[in-house]
Amino acid sequence: MKIYKYKNYEEYIEIQKMANKRKIKNSYVDKNSLLGVIRYLYEDRKMSPELVLCHGTRRGDEQKYFIQGFDIFNLKPKVIGTEISDNAGQFPNTIEWDFHIAKDEWIGNVDIIYTNSFDHSPKPKECLDIWMSCLKENGVCIIEYSDVCDSKSGRIDCFGATLDEYKEFITKKYDIVDILTNEGIPDAGLSHKGDRWYIIIKNRK
Repeated sequence: MKIYKYKNYEEYIEIQKMANKRKIKNSYVDKNSLLGVIRYLYEDRKMSPELVLCHGTRRGDEQKYFIQGFDIFNLKPKVIGTEISDNAGQFPNTIEWDFHIAKDEWIGNVDIIYTNSFDHSPKPKECLDIWMSCLKENGVCIIEYSDVCDSKSGRIDCFGATLDEYKEFITKKYDIVDILTNEGIPDAGLSHKGDRWYIIIKNRK
């Protein structure tokens, strides 16, 4: 695993804000495969969520797809997206927030956490610990992985690791209950098209 070292927290924030605004018209998330993940959560894991957090959402497409996906099953969870950039308020269901910090009301109260931005964390261990502390007893954290985007480390995508390294890192403390792929699903992502893995993580009992 590789982690880019920033001079300080302020530099990290500044670089992430710059990257967000530069790529604001791009959308990494794939609606088609994410709707498949939502169907899996409802049908296979029997989840009827009340609160969903999406971390690192840029322009809020993730929240929109979670709302649409669960609406198919007549479910209307509260869906909140976090975005570190100061333009977060321009997008529905999005708050300006550093995903390394948990609001008090999130601790133990979140059904689903989803991100495709875990590679933007310079402190992946601490970050995952914070997210997992927010989950309800049967809640899940979903980390989307791409070997094209997530295996390299740089100023913007500061955490790089292989899928096997992700799995080894996660299972030191938590359980991976499933890994879904987008095989056979047309990719509707704007800034990325290709193989996607959805790592489904639960707290270890």
